[in-house]
Amino acid sequence: MQVDKGLSGSKGEKGEPGVPGSSGPKGDLGDPGLKGDTGAVGLQGPKGDKGDTGLPGQKGEPGAMGMSGPPGPKGERGADGDVTPPLAESALCCARLAAPIPATSDVVTIMATRGSNVRLPCKSTGYPTPTVTWSPAPATSPRFAVSAEGMEISDVQIQDEKYYQCDVSNIFGKTTTNVHLVVTDPLQVQISPQSSIIDDNGSIGFACTVSGYPVPNITWIHVRPDGQNETVTSDVQTAVTPSTRTSTLTLTDARSLGCRNLPLPSVQRVRDKRGQSELTVLSSPVIIHPPQAQVVPTGQSVILRCDVIGTPAPSVTWSFPQGGQPFNAKIQDDNSLVLTAVDVFNNGTYVCKASNEIGTASESVDLIISTPVTADATPNNASVSSQPYLAMTCAVTGQPRPTVTWTKEEGSIPSDPRYITLPNGDFVISGISSATAIADSGVYVCHAQNGVGQASDKVIAYVDVGPLTCNSTFEVCTTYIGAVCRGLCPGGCNVATGELVGLQMYTMLSPLCLAAAHAGVTGVDAGGEVTWQVRNGTGQVLGGGISNGISSLTGSGQYNVVADILRT
Repeated sequence: MQVDKGLSGSKGEKGEPGVPGSSGPKGDLGDPGLKGDTGAVGLQGPKGDKGDTGLPGQKGEPGAMGMSGPPGPKGERGADGDVTPPLAESALCCARLAAPIPATSDVVTIMATRGSNVRLPCKSTGYPTPTVTWSPAPATSPRFAVSAEGMEISDVQIQDEKYYQCDVSNIFGKTTTNVHLVVTDPLQVQISPQSSIIDDNGSIGFACTVSGYPVPNITWIHVRPDGQNETVTSDVQTAVTPSTRTSTLTLTDARSLGCRNLPLPSVQRVRDKRGQSELTVLSSPVIIHPPQAQVVPTGQSVILRCDVIGTPAPSVTWSFPQGGQPFNAKIQDDNSLVLTAVDVFNNGTYVCKASNEIGTASESVDLIISTPVTADATPNNASVSSQPYLAMTCAVTGQPRPTVTWTKEEGSIPSDPRYITLPNGDFVISGISSATAIADSGVYVCHAQNGVGQASDKVIAYVDVGPLTCNSTFEVCTTYIGAVCRGLCPGGCNVATGELVGLQMYTMLSPLCLAAAHAGVTGVDAGGEVTWQVRNGTGQVLGGGISNGISSLTGSGQYNVVADILRT
């Protein structure tokens, strides 16, 4: 029977939550999240413990092979080894067939001393057993023996030195070893005599005998008294024998070597040896550095040397110009003489004398204590108008003694026999006349000099023109360059005809007496003597101005001659 379904009712209210069920199974791992930012650096931790030593590094490449040393002595024979069972004939052939194999390098140098035993190495292996051949062939002497190790040479001699060739060969090949045997002989040196004493005029011979191989060279060396070495080549002879070499040195003049000498033969070879002989030459003193002449200013110090040599050693004494030894003189340990704060008392000759039991030697020297140079010429003024000659003197002082010469200002002294310089330095003009007076006038200068200092003084030789007028010009006397004139001006020359041009030096046409008052050598009211010199005017600049109440003009233009007013 079918029952009809009724209509659905309205939804009821939500019920209370049920009791939680049990946990389900764990789900799968999710994807990793994004990388976070780097955190801050933490504090440094404590130092850790030392780690274990690492494994050794790889072995390095072998170094270059060093030079072969001399062969050592032959060792004792070793014990016999075990006997290997013989191989079959076919196996033996195949295993041992080989070309010679060299046991040493292809070039060997062996050093040996004469009289020693030596082995020239030449050992090879190969099969069939190689044949060994030496070239040159060993001498037929019991000193030579060829073995499987090489060639033995006993009691080696100089003549054994040579190149040897060792050839080792079989049917499969050949090797060659070259051996160079170098033989040396110990160097021996003997010199005679070992020591000797002779006079300085004597002669002596030395002999130096040497042995050794290679053949030595002999050189004689002279040790001089000052310690320096010099090679002696003259008077040397050398003789050679098969086993020795002898060099002789003959000295026929021992003085040529000085006082104490050591001739040394130097023998040069692989090694160097010296024999020594001491020669003492008795000689009279020789002054090798004598005192030197000197010029010394007052108040300074001076050293006079006297270096001497001689055997026995000489003693040295000094003698002095005033007799006894001055208070300011001292003899040093090296025999030199020292003078302190010298004065004229130390001037003179000093003698150095060296003496020993063989003889004496001496040297003298002049010491000059220089003093200032002075010169005093007379007369100061002299006329050449009233006398036939004029004698001028020049008194000088100074040490060393000064020499005197004469010159002339604004010109030169003529080469005329009338002008005479005397041996004592005086100067004379002779044969003066009215015709020569102008040329003979002038300013003459006496020069005194001694290489240390100098001085000078003047003599004015003038032509006297007598009284002048206020209108007289400088041409009243002459225009001759170098001439000197003198005249007498009247008083009251404050006005004159003509222009006054210049200052100290004036034009030749300037009023002479007005110029003298302007220069201050005369008074305007009183007048007086005036002396002037004619000078070359080329290049002279004439100034002007007010002087002593008088005004002068400045020069303009060029002047051939000018007048210079002198102050006498």
